[in-house]
Amino acid sequence: MPHSLRLNSDCKDKMVQAWFFDEKVANPREPCQLENVALDVVEALGCKLFKFDAANKSSCPNLAKIVKDQNYNFQDEITVSPTTLPDYEKKVQMFLEEHIHDDPEARGCLDGSGYFDVRDKNDKWIRILVEKGDLLIIPAGIYHRFVPDLKDFIVAIRFFEGNPVWTPINRANNEENIQNMPIRQKYLASL
Repeated sequence: MPHSLRLNSDCKDKMVQAWFFDEKVANPREPCQLENVALDVVEALGCKLFKFDAANKSSCPNLAKIVKDQNYNFQDEITVSPTTLPDYEKKVQMFLEEHIHDDPEARGCLDGSGYFDVRDKNDKWIRILVEKGDLLIIPAGIYHRFVPDLKDFIVAIRFFEGNPVWTPINRANNEENIQNMPIRQKYLASL
């Protein structure tokens, strides 16, 4: 069973689960669980997880505070499932491409569940399960990816500061260029 983590949570009874990713498992939508990951390891990577009332998002004080504190001024929602997302399998493969962004990636789970994988300091994958009421902020410059779990259903709210931009810079065939990018250098210096 994965280790449960409490990250920046105002909801003391709710926990998030994270573990090292088992790359030997053929289907990345499975849990792919290895050993537990300690809270300080995840926090040291710059990841933040908040809890919010997904059923009452428009009146949730925790969510309003996060949005204000992070200067988010734009949000949208996406449903990731075979029935709602055209070319579902192709999109899932795109989400699974390891990449970075110039800006932090903030995603709240309104329903369903899925996995965000982030690279640790030793370039190992850490898998973070996001479920209804979790809001994960991944720092700019960290290698990461997303995949729905075996239920193939997640409704996410995406938050942006400024104009919404979602431009992944894929690691494959770009690693040398990425390592020299200012955002990657800034991220590495923060470790």
